[in-house]
Amino acid sequence: MTTAWSAYTKHVAPEVPGCPHSIIENAIRDAAIQFCGESLIWREDLTAIDTVVSQDEYALVLPTDTRFVLAVHVQYDGVTIDPRSEEKEDYLNDGWRNADDGVPSYYHVPKPNTIKFNVPSIAVIVGGIKVRAAVKPARDAAGGDDLLYHDWVEILAHGAKARLKSMKAKDWSDARGAVYCDRQFNAGIQHAKSRARRGHTNAKSRVKLRRFV
Repeated sequence: MTTAWSAYTKHVAPEVPGCPHSIIENAIRDAAIQFCGESLIWREDLTAIDTVVSQDEYALVLPTDTRFVLAVHVQYDGVTIDPRSEEKEDYLNDGWRNADDGVPSYYHVPKPNTIKFNVPSIAVIVGGIKVRAAVKPARDAAGGDDLLYHDWVEILAHGAKARLKSMKAKDWSDARGAVYCDRQFNAGIQHAKSRARRGHTNAKSRVKLRRFV
C-alpha cells in the first residue's frame, strides 16, 4: 500500500510557517528519495523473468512509481549468483561479451532497470530469473510505501524540514534549524541502513552490499 506525501505535511508544516503545502510535499518526496537511496530500507521482490535462449540482458519490472537502487539478491534457475562489475569481468575474461550460451554465474546492472549476465541463457526457464531489489520513489510519485510513513515519518520530516529551512529569504528560513534537522535526518538514514542489513531482525550485519549501476 502507498501513503500519499500529503499525509506527511502535518509533521512538517508547523515548523515552516507560511510554506505552501505543495512545496512541503516536494521536500518530503525528495527526502524520501534520498532516504531510500542511501538506506536501502525499501525492498521489493520483482516480477520473475522468463529466460530466453541466447539472451544475456533482461529488463527488470519494478513496482509502479519506483526507481531501481540496487539488486539485493539474484537467483538464476533457483541458484543464487553474485554481482561482478563489467570492469572485473573484462579483466578476468576478455571474451565474455561474445560467450557461448550457458548458465550464468555472475551478473551486473549496466543501467537502472536492466540486468545483464556473463553468458547468454542456454534454455528457456519460466520465471527463471528472480531479483530482490532496493527501490526508491520515482520523481513523479504521489507517495511512498506505507513502511516509510509508519516507521520513518519523523526521519523523513527532518529531511524535508532541513531542505525547507535552508531556503534563503523565506518566512520559514532557519539556518540553525536546518543544520539540526539535517543531522537528525542523516542519523536516521544510518539507523535505517543498519536495520535493512539485518533484515528487520536482531542478527548482526556482516555483508556489505555493492552497487552495480
